[in-house]
Amino acid sequence: MPLGSSHGPEAETPESGSADMNPVLVVHGGAGPVSEDVKERLRQGIVRAATVGYCILREGGSAVDAVEGAVVTLEDNPEFNAGKCAFRLVNNVSPVKLLPQNK
Repeated sequence: MPLGSSHGPEAETPESGSADMNPVLVVHGGAGPVSEDVKERLRQGIVRAATVGYCILREGGSAVDAVEGAVVTLEDNPEFNAGKCAFRLVNNVSPVKLLPQNK
């Protein structure tokens, strides 16, 4: 089972109406070598992004809202290149979109 997974027979689903839901949010801060002088700033940025998303979930926000909050937090942090993809369309618009899955 992956670290932070909440799957299994004892896991509550949002449909079950559990008020005791314990959400998990994982933030990936990038990959590759990092110098020691930057490592702590990156860690703080990742913790901040995860905290923003987690608070949205705990306050009853949707998973999409939580992901968006975490991503925007990374995008607003100059330590990360989140939201600065290599390909841009006309007028500096990124082709990246968040598309929630509807059942």
